[in-house]
Amino acid sequence: MVRSLRFWLALALSTVVVTVTIVVVVVLFVVLVPRLNHQVESSNRALGISLARQVDDFLRDSAEVVGRLAGEVEAGPRASSERVRVLLDTLAHAHPPLDALYLLDARGRVVEVGLPRERRWQRRELVGLDFSARSFVRTARPAGDALWSESYLSQRGRIVVAVTVPVHPPAGFATSAPWSLVGELDLEGLSGHIAELGDEGSLLTIIVDRLGQVVAHPDAAHAMRQENLAQLPPVKAGLAGRFTTERFSLAGREYIGTVTPVGSSGWLTLVAQPEELAFATMRTTLLGVAAGSAVALALAVLAAFAYGERLVRRIATFNRHLQAIADGDYRATLPSSRALELASLANNLQRMAGAILEREAALVASEERYRA
Repeated sequence: MVRSLRFWLALALSTVVVTVTIVVVVVLFVVLVPRLNHQVESSNRALGISLARQVDDFLRDSAEVVGRLAGEVEAGPRASSERVRVLLDTLAHAHPPLDALYLLDARGRVVEVGLPRERRWQRRELVGLDFSARSFVRTARPAGDALWSESYLSQRGRIVVAVTVPVHPPAGFATSAPWSLVGELDLEGLSGHIAELGDEGSLLTIIVDRLGQVVAHPDAAHAMRQENLAQLPPVKAGLAGRFTTERFSLAGREYIGTVTPVGSSGWLTLVAQPEELAFATMRTTLLGVAAGSAVALALAVLAAFAYGERLVRRIATFNRHLQAIADGDYRATLPSSRALELASLANNLQRMAGAILEREAALVASEERYRA
């Protein structure tokens, strides 16, 4: 196929630009994507570990507080239930995370209740409640060991988790069967805390219990509905003991998230970033490469046409010189060139023209001698 020299130059330079662009993009995907994945995972895991420690401290501190109260109830002198009520009320008011304290008898019925001062008017409604159906009350455990429940809705409709400590009945009660002291912890504060971590929408932090139910969420309504996220790939892996980083879809948005265990509670923290933000660097880089390649391609085509035009003019000059030689004009001169190859071609054409002149002169001289 015969085409203009400008076309072939433009095609060659464009091919070079496109090839280089493809190589750069492949290198970016091979090198940059794994590095970005590692960076996102490291960032998520670091925040997840920090959050898990805070939650673990929150749970452990509350369990220790309830455990010390159980010791006070057991060790106290013989007294009426009034003294036990004062102990429960005092701790419920002094420890803000506590939503309520329940002293349960051997049958799982509420014998006494401890409430913050502003809610003590509800005491009569709570005394006598039956907790025996709750698994954390039925489960047998060694004396002094705390047992954590799954999250559930409290009597006043708050998402709570309960810590249960076995306790010997107070001296004022005529029974020897083991009782339980149950502290309900309001988890709304956890939702408020993790909402602050992702207040710009760049981060999603969720805490789930051993069943995958939402314990804390930036939108507290998700915890109130006790949504179950056990089927999310990272949560499913975490509940199986594999704490990995995986992609998942939630509420119509794509995330990349990492799960971290919360101490020995069996809870998990899920820290995730929207994919469009996590890989913003990659997207920006690729857009930059695409824009740069488009500019480079346009410049390559323009340069090919501009240089091709000059080269075509030079070749046209040589063509006219050859045509002049064919017509018998050996005196025509060629313009000088800074290109070594073109300068050599011009020199050879001049030498060719000179050689033809010499041969013609010698032929004329030979004919004249013959005639003489």
